[in-house]
Amino acid sequence: MKVIIIGAQGGGMTAAARLKRNLPSAEVVVYDAQEYVSFGACGLPYYIGNFFSEERNLFARTVEQLQESGLRVFIKHKVVSVDEKSQTVVVKNLTTGITHTEGYDKLIIASGATPRDRELCNNTNTFTVKTLHDAHALKAKLATGSVKSVSILGAGFIGLELLEAFKNIEGIQEINLIDFKHNISDNILDNNFEETLEKELRKHHINIYLKAHVEHIDNGGVSVKITAHNHIGDSFNVDSDILIVSKGFIPNTHFLENIPFAKLPNGALLVDREGKTNIANIYAIGDCASVYHKILAQDVYIPLATVANKMGRVVADSIAGVDSKFTGSIGSSMLKVLDLEIGKTGITEYEAKKHKIPYHATTVEDYNHTNYYPNNAKIWMKVLTNPETGIILGAQILGKNNTVLRIHALSVAVEKGLTVDELGMLDFAYAPPFTRTWEALNILGGVASSKAKKG
Repeated sequence: MKVIIIGAQGGGMTAAARLKRNLPSAEVVVYDAQEYVSFGACGLPYYIGNFFSEERNLFARTVEQLQESGLRVFIKHKVVSVDEKSQTVVVKNLTTGITHTEGYDKLIIASGATPRDRELCNNTNTFTVKTLHDAHALKAKLATGSVKSVSILGAGFIGLELLEAFKNIEGIQEINLIDFKHNISDNILDNNFEETLEKELRKHHINIYLKAHVEHIDNGGVSVKITAHNHIGDSFNVDSDILIVSKGFIPNTHFLENIPFAKLPNGALLVDREGKTNIANIYAIGDCASVYHKILAQDVYIPLATVANKMGRVVADSIAGVDSKFTGSIGSSMLKVLDLEIGKTGITEYEAKKHKIPYHATTVEDYNHTNYYPNNAKIWMKVLTNPETGIILGAQILGKNNTVLRIHALSVAVEKGLTVDELGMLDFAYAPPFTRTWEALNILGGVASSKAKKG
């Protein structure tokens, strides 16, 4: 059997390695347009912010290590087209410009995603943060010492993580955060938590422009002309030395437009629980593919490394004839924004309303551990439950000092369909440096249970 994999990063390499273990005799060929493999892009904000200096920490394995395991890996090779009828791909060697056609028995598409509105980066002072090349370009600019102010266009995961990166760089005096949404990071937190997050950012002197419509970016620099709600609808310029375009991602599936793939509206390839597309012998995983959401009971777009790697394993097993299916995602995620830690699992109120899912919402404030042990800090917790059964549909948490790790327990609660009554009595461990006698999650469950019974 010959398997071609398009994409040699996270999910693609997980699939390749697993497939070679499952089927040692299989010919596994991997192509990637970049000059590296097994790259951990999630670490880029911290590399840019000088939290570590060893670039090799961003890589799980080298090309040589992968080839020694029996894989055929080709970097700087781009798959430019696929013919599903003849089961062939056309590959371009980006070094020589030469193309060739190669056949497959099975094809795995792990082509990732492209930064949205990358075309805005039309001068030497605008950047995206997706590839190692992006990081090199940005770090080189920062190394000149000329950057005193930064504007970040987009308040998603990367945009918020970059706040911490730029705060850690000596010499940067001003940071502007610009987003078209009404709230910061509204894909993670509901409004009552957003206020706490925004207050924290302003405490660190971050300038925030929400409901902002970008009218123009000066080609000669980074003067961003916007109309922002919190400036009474007036048009005005936000000037800075550099601009980061961080407006999310678009699935990298444009080279497949000749094939009648079933897709999500954003272009992500629709796949089943085994990673199969609607085209015979073609699979898709990672940021170019859909994901089944267990709570919403539908296919959605969740470009997370955790999901990509799990799907890589499932696809490799499926091709090898091993019974393996992805049970679904619940969108669990976490984020550190300066001093605050944020966690989310399951659905938010916004998602519940959008999909017309009945729910009860309960918000509780508590503390991370006993008041007599140092660094006692407040926790904000929220849980959404089915109003009839009390089953937990989603949860959010915000706090400091490793508070976010509690989201793991809440993820298990959502994944396994626990009720708030069960959460309220779960036997969590206790020690004064870590929690209180009544763990905060027990209190959250108890309060939510009482509210549900009264309601």
